Amino acid sequence: MATYSAGDIKGNYMIKEKCRFCSKEIKFELHANFTVYCPFCFKHHRSECEYGFGPVTPFYFSVGKLLIAKIYEDNSNTCFLESPYFEKKALRGVYLDAVSESDKIMDIMIIQNKEKILKDLKL
Repeated sequence: MATYSAGDIKGNYMIKEKCRFCSKEIKFELHANFTVYCPFCFKHHRSECEYGFGPVTPFYFSVGKLLIAKIYEDNSNTCFLESPYFEKKALRGVYLDAVSESDKIMDIMIIQNKEKILKDLKL
């Protein structure tokens, strides 16, 4: 069962859930479009997207409360994946294709940067 608290970060909602893989409690920021990874086992815990109801960008990736990447769209409708852990990448796809392309990049990036992310998480 999830618990919510209003306005913890940037006016968005913070949510607490148990990881579906390791059962540890995860706290993360709720966005309209996001993917969250567990900060303990680093597995993909949950994703939500407003595709069909609104734009899919910005789309946020986080490990627990730590924001690690964001998909955004520029004025020419090109989507980019930006992160402090790697160089900005222009994505080939748009809408859900951009999210799917980014998911694959993020799965690899999280494994490659696990130690840096753990340091930044300060658990």
